[in-house]
Amino acid sequence: MALEKFGPHLKTILEAKHIEAIYELWGVDYTVEIELPKDGETPETVRPGYCGAYMSHFEDGTLSFPLPCFLLEALVELKMAFTQMAPNFFRYFLAS
Repeated sequence: MALEKFGPHLKTILEAKHIEAIYELWGVDYTVEIELPKDGETPETVRPGYCGAYMSHFEDGTLSFPLPCFLLEALVELKMAFTQMAPNFFRYFLAS
């Protein structure tokens, strides 16, 4: 396990049914690959090429795919990881 600055993190409580809910309830296209974290993966140890997200990003923040490029660019500019984004950040960012 990689050294984590902000751990230890709680084990995920997501199941396959939650992934199906993301596709069905929030209209995420099935071309978007959504996977559960593997054992030992945390918000700090995401696989290369992936980003972590919480269910609340979709439930409360109304985030959907494809992710807007400007949102990702803003996170880079702010030096924030995707998982550091509060669920309402996206709405706030759009309204500002």
